[in-house]
Amino acid sequence: MIRRLFKYFIPFRNYLVASLFFVLLYAIVSAALVYLGTNLISALFGADSLLAGGQTVVAEDLIGSVKAWATNLVQSLLLTGDKSQDLFNLCLALVVLALAKNLFFFLQGFFAAYVEQGVTKRLRDQIYVHLQKLSLQYFHRSRTGNLISIAVSDVLKIHETFNNAFNHLVRDPLLIAVYLGIMLMVSWQATLFAAAVFPIILLLIYRASLVVRRHSKGAQEALGDLSSSLEESINNVRIVRAYSAEPHEFKKFSGRTSEYFRTMISINRVRLLPGPINEVLGVAAAAALLWYGGRMVLAEQFLAPADFLLFLFAMFSIINPAKAVSSVNVRIFEGLAAAKRIFDLLDVKPTVVETTQPVGLPQFEREIRYDNVSFRYDTGDLVLRDVSFTVAKGEIVALVGPSGAGKSTLVDLLCRFHDPASGTVSIAGHDLRELSFNSLRGLLGMVTQETILFNDTVAATTAYPAGAK
Repeated sequence: MIRRLFKYFIPFRNYLVASLFFVLLYAIVSAALVYLGTNLISALFGADSLLAGGQTVVAEDLIGSVKAWATNLVQSLLLTGDKSQDLFNLCLALVVLALAKNLFFFLQGFFAAYVEQGVTKRLRDQIYVHLQKLSLQYFHRSRTGNLISIAVSDVLKIHETFNNAFNHLVRDPLLIAVYLGIMLMVSWQATLFAAAVFPIILLLIYRASLVVRRHSKGAQEALGDLSSSLEESINNVRIVRAYSAEPHEFKKFSGRTSEYFRTMISINRVRLLPGPINEVLGVAAAAALLWYGGRMVLAEQFLAPADFLLFLFAMFSIINPAKAVSSVNVRIFEGLAAAKRIFDLLDVKPTVVETTQPVGLPQFEREIRYDNVSFRYDTGDLVLRDVSFTVAKGEIVALVGPSGAGKSTLVDLLCRFHDPASGTVSIAGHDLRELSFNSLRGLLGMVTQETILFNDTVAATTAYPAGAK
């Protein structure tokens, strides 16, 4: 399912790559802000800064080499040896980095939004086109409100899932990686101590995902039931009022809103719980490290004050992105449940389809012929059994019979809304199944027994048949 959903993103891959590029820049600049900010503070308060001395730093191990490279880079770009000028340069660099960070954040969000809205549009367009191809029998056994819920609510859930997944599975892990890199650069031993809480966080994420997977599909189905109930009540408002059935319909609608309410409360409880717990665990680990490391710093047995300050800044900067990542798994399973409903609809095959090489019939000639036509709907017995008759060109024919006798079905077969279970319907000797839909329906004019008005101007509604053809 994930692979199938991913195909909808391919047309927007350039925007996706651009967004990823700015996410990477955003993460790098965020790390640079923490790195420079801690050195500025240590310089202001007289502590030994990582950048102090203005001398080239050399290291042999990998972590030490990265630390030396970062230090030497900043020294070469910002430090002159004049403390007053160095302070000004550091402050100016912080402002420039802050501007760059927020610019990259904006650009990442802009390109990601283009992808989100583009995928949403493609899904809704495909659902609409697919619904136009399905046979009328499918609509007879499906609830309109549920179909609307899939096209609107489920697709919106996909949009929300991508937004959360992209931000919290791409941007936030990058932030965690760069901050973790800073922590490792300062002290890998302290980093291992701080990471002891991660297994507990991963367990909470796994347990939450199991609960959400169980409830998400039910939530979308409950919303579909709610939409169907509302749609039926509005469409049948005359009948409801004529029989004074308002209390009954409200009770039914209230039951469905209650079911949706209970389901969403369960999902939100699971969705909201991991974040606060993980933040408390992270802060507790940071506090323990602060207590232990602070004592060591005071005793000059652990890290230099500037190093320890940088480590703490990086560690506390991890908490928010880690909290976001811990909750995104819940959102993903909600999106996958919505995607399953969408793809279940798109996988429904039309039962009435054009032949591979349809015939075009430019005008009506001779006769319309029903030859031993039988038909049944999916849910019942035969509606028509071995019906045969001929209507010559120019004849006026009325079909008379009680409700349910099959009058409308005979007309639906002529429009090829359905295909006969057996027998043939033909025009001028051509089986309707040989004709193209446009050719056949271009010869027909229909006045329905229901009054139908489109939500459009009077001119557009009046001219609709001509415009459609």
